[in-house]
Amino acid sequence: MNNPWPTSDYPPSDSDEEQPFVPAPAPAPAPQPVVPPLVPLVPHQPIVPQQQGFVPQGFVPPTGISAGPYGQYPYSQSRQSPQYVPSINVQGATPLSSPQMTYTTPMLQTRNQQIPTRIEFPARIACPPMTPTYTAREMLDHSPVMPAFDNSSGTIYNSSAANKQYGPIAPLREWQLPEGLGGYENLHENRTYTPFPTNPMCATVTEADVISVTMNAIFNPVETVLFRNSYNYPIKASCEESRSISVRTTLGSANHLSRIDRSYSYWDGQRWVTFAIMEFKRPNALVPAEWAAAFASGNEVGGDGDKLCRQLKKYGYVLHTPFVGAFDGKVLLLLFLDGREDQWFHPDARSAPPTPGRFRWINDPNEMKRNAYVFLRHALYSKLRQQGLI
Repeated sequence: MNNPWPTSDYPPSDSDEEQPFVPAPAPAPAPQPVVPPLVPLVPHQPIVPQQQGFVPQGFVPPTGISAGPYGQYPYSQSRQSPQYVPSINVQGATPLSSPQMTYTTPMLQTRNQQIPTRIEFPARIACPPMTPTYTAREMLDHSPVMPAFDNSSGTIYNSSAANKQYGPIAPLREWQLPEGLGGYENLHENRTYTPFPTNPMCATVTEADVISVTMNAIFNPVETVLFRNSYNYPIKASCEESRSISVRTTLGSANHLSRIDRSYSYWDGQRWVTFAIMEFKRPNALVPAEWAAAFASGNEVGGDGDKLCRQLKKYGYVLHTPFVGAFDGKVLLLLFLDGREDQWFHPDARSAPPTPGRFRWINDPNEMKRNAYVFLRHALYSKLRQQGLI
């Protein structure tokens, strides 16, 4: 029997007759997943109970109705009501991640709450210039305001082993005030000086306390007057000035470093030349009995006073000045080193001979400023005269 159908288009048959092989069609490509866009969701608003005036924290009734003690009543704009509007974002599923939800909770605020503003200083007030009220003499004669210094022992420590190569001071004599008092009696009477205020907060225990307390009380007024009466030479006062010199000892060459609490210098046109120094000590470092015994006997100053004498001699030797002083807040010691400068030092420790000195011991605060002024101005005059400048 002839088959009227083409071989490739054979219909299915139930007969056992062998049928030609027909390959199955290729499968269609799998559809790609579609990422849905971000869909903002509206947060669910909970039901507001009408019992005991309860309002969930952070919830504002969306319909302008507030819950109160007697049920619901229309919302008033003047009423302080909390606002709580979270921001919610939804991220749909992707081939690499699951769906995600993120949200941001704003800070709880009230409708009538004001945002704090940044605190700023008010505008500065207009201040008139400080009016000078004192003459030069009044600056020096005015009684300083001095605190009650601590009564503990003001031990003097050996600040450097090199101090032992400088000799003691003996005998001690009184330093007589110079003729003319350094021009103290002839200071002009114009009121061109402003008094220095005192600091009531300063402590009175350490050496640094002594410096802090007494600068405004004693030394700033003195230095201000001296600045205007400096024989027309520029002068300055330096804190913690360091100087180093090379000396010859029995052990070889050595550098002796000195760190001076306060030094006074003038400008000679080429360099600064030191004419006086001042060393500060903690309260009670200057012991009256040690200096009184040396003055009466003609012997060397003993105890801690010996350490101070050697230290001041070292500073005078390094800076080439015989005008040295010390102050512990209670006593102002003004010292002039006599003898030749080359005798102040010796290559062997404790072998330098004693050299004489002249001193003034001022323990009355009312006398400290004018004594310090005369001492410093006389030191300046002596140095200028030594250099042939006056």
